[in-house]
Amino acid sequence: MLIFLLRLFGQQGPVRRFIIGLNIVNLAQMVGVFFAIVLQCLPVSFNWDPTVRGGRCVEQRILYTSNAAFNILTDLLVLGLPLYIFSDLAIPKRTKVALLFVFLLGFL
Repeated sequence: MLIFLLRLFGQQGPVRRFIIGLNIVNLAQMVGVFFAIVLQCLPVSFNWDPTVRGGRCVEQRILYTSNAAFNILTDLLVLGLPLYIFSDLAIPKRTKVALLFVFLLGFL
């Protein structure tokens, strides 16, 4: 979605920087969550074999809840981006409302 918005509205300087920054944040989160999930228990084999001596895990509820909260935040930023972009367009109000409706269908 961010790449689509970048191609569609990437000519405006601040919008372009925001989209690229949000994309970098999403990619960093993807890498961070991957390693957090893989390494949530040390040694890794403790994930499927709780009889391993010396094994320990992070609090999974906290890990999953913080990941979900960060996902919701980035999703809301992506959903709100077209609202900001369309507010400056010089088009009829009816067309602007229709465009906003189409882009906000993702909220459902």
